[in-house]
Amino acid sequence: MDARIVTTKKFLKEALLNLLSEQPLSKISVKTLCAHAEINRATFYSHYKDVPSLFDEIISEFISEIGKHVNLINDDLSIIDRKKSFVDLIKFVDRHSSLFVLIFENSSNIENYTEQYQNLRLKIKMKISDEYDKNIYANYITDYFFYAGGSLLYTWISNGKKETPEQLAKLMFALLTQGYSHFNK
Repeated sequence: MDARIVTTKKFLKEALLNLLSEQPLSKISVKTLCAHAEINRATFYSHYKDVPSLFDEIISEFISEIGKHVNLINDDLSIIDRKKSFVDLIKFVDRHSSLFVLIFENSSNIENYTEQYQNLRLKIKMKISDEYDKNIYANYITDYFFYAGGSLLYTWISNGKKETPEQLAKLMFALLTQGYSHFNK
């Protein structure tokens, strides 16, 4: 892709994320966004239909990146390597924590924004189905892993990231693989 297009899209995405920290998506106009990005409206419209389509692209890219990290967590890895993969996922979310919080807090609408969301859930479900021999409860287990993991990350960010990514990975790994019983010992 042309470097100018990449740069233009980067400026637009950064401007939108900055504006979203101040106001909801529905209140952000193309005119306001372009003023913040220092890009004219014709340039915006050459890349996007409207502001929600730009937001959709941001979310799609973010969820796609999370999916890449999820793909690295598999049963073929040693326990140490699986934990390292959890750490890498947490570090990725840490680097993009404001976007993660924004998406998480608007998660009731996330299904409407992107097919990447469904692809990520499907990847998790396929891992679970393989692991549990096509378990009839795979949908429930998938939702448990998906939402519990997301909630743990959200709580960690909301509480000021007091634990290191390594400490949180250890906690997540224990909860997701052994449940609460791990902490009753």
